[in-house]
Parts: sequence; structure tokens; C-alpha cells
Amino acid sequence: MKSLYLNFLWAALLAFPQFLLAQDYPPDAEPGKCYAKCLIPDEYENITESLFKNFVLGK
Repeated sequence: MKSLYLNFLWAALLAFPQFLLAQDYPPDAEPGKCYAKCLIPDEYENITESLFKNFVLGK
């Protein structure tokens, strides 16, 4: 009986995190489409670059 109880407890512990992860879908999710949750916030950086072209004339 103790073994049955431990097996049930082990299965419940393994299934619980998957249940929590399944709750993060958008409310208007369409079947067959993929959705992802980004855990890291976006980072943006503005960079100004100057491009110079060297024209060699008369070679």
C-alpha cells in the first residue's frame, strides 16, 4: 500500500508543473497555431553608423 501511495505522489508531482505551464495560452488561441511565451524582456539599442565608399577613378 505504501508503494502505491508513493507512486501516486510521484506521478502527481511530475504532472503538476505541466498543468501550470498549460495555463499560459492567450484567451483567443486558435487550434493548430503555435504560441510562445517570452520570459526575457526585449532589449533595443539605437546605433548610428556612417558608411563611406571609396571610388577609385582612372585606374
